[in-house]
Amino acid sequence: MRKQIVRIVSVDKRYQKEPYPFIPIYNERIGNYITGQHLDASNPATKGRFTKSELENPETISMEKRAKFPYIIFPEYRYPLSHLRSFDLSVDEVGDPINQKDHAEFEFFKLQDIVAPSKDDVRAGVHYFYIENLEAEAENRLSKRNLRFEAEKLIREKANFSKIKEVALVLNYRLKDFRVNINASEQIITDEVYTACEKYPQDVIRCFSEESMTEIFILKAEFNNIITRRGSSFFDGSQYLGDSIDDVKKYLKTEEGQRYERRWKTQLAKIENISPYQEKKENDSERFESLIEKCSKAILLGDTDNAEKLYQEAFLLDAANPILVKIKESLTPKNNNDSEKPEPELTEDQLREKFQGKNRNSLAATCRVHKIAPEEYQDKTDEEVVELLVKYLLERK
Repeated sequence: MRKQIVRIVSVDKRYQKEPYPFIPIYNERIGNYITGQHLDASNPATKGRFTKSELENPETISMEKRAKFPYIIFPEYRYPLSHLRSFDLSVDEVGDPINQKDHAEFEFFKLQDIVAPSKDDVRAGVHYFYIENLEAEAENRLSKRNLRFEAEKLIREKANFSKIKEVALVLNYRLKDFRVNINASEQIITDEVYTACEKYPQDVIRCFSEESMTEIFILKAEFNNIITRRGSSFFDGSQYLGDSIDDVKKYLKTEEGQRYERRWKTQLAKIENISPYQEKKENDSERFESLIEKCSKAILLGDTDNAEKLYQEAFLLDAANPILVKIKESLTPKNNNDSEKPEPELTEDQLREKFQGKNRNSLAATCRVHKIAPEEYQDKTDEEVVELLVKYLLERK
């Protein structure tokens, strides 16, 4: 059994003293009385409920329907609602209401225009009552507290000021009620973002997901005047990019869009005074962790083909990482009789992008994996080693 008690509270002094008399109203659009048990032909969920004819002629209601609805709301009756009226909405093991009268009348009352679904939804002059569900409200508050804690923890533990500004950029774009000057001081921006953790915790948490990285990149390009926004549309000079962030993200997946993306990254790196290699290294670390997590889940689910692909991608990011040895051991049973799988087929630009930003030890480890002699890379710069690896892998194809 699942126990649930709710009550309806009056916000109008008149109906805190005397009941408000409700009667089912006839709705012209659906051709039926609004009772909470009525049939609405446009709503499949109401199939099997009462027609207008049945409600007006109770003697025509079948025994089967009467068994399904032991307590019926009829249009000719008045149903008084008193202040602080409680309703037992508990159900038994199969989901049937235990108190049929309370259940039927509550379903009727909650459809009335003057009854708000919660205290927070009450509008003065519109609502005379609101529904109070203490259990649901407590659960909702607890959920919000947990999300707020998670959002604040991400800001405290994983966000430097640069990341906090990125979060503010996204919230400025996504939320109508959030506005902060990105050129303001660190203290002001950080304070506003912590306030957002309380009001919009899910939106803050989303800013730390892998999916939000492209959105942050686009907004940073706009903030630094690499691209512009006219109204809601984005442009690179006269080149139309899309009417929203999501449109721009789709455009960047096209061949033409990828050329724009590479140019924006170069320009943004110069403006922010960081090398593309340094930026790539930071992004690669986050990407590597994400790939390992997804690969581990794929192995547990028995999806070895997908796990192998994820492993290969992680390998290109950090071949020297010891966790890859354990991952490879988990994948070995599938490949007992096969020779070592080749590197995934990548274009020259994709290979270069994969290797850029690796530290010296990782690049050296990758060279050793591909059996490149030490004298060929030991005296070269990181950029030269990257070109060496790209050339080597292209020649192997």
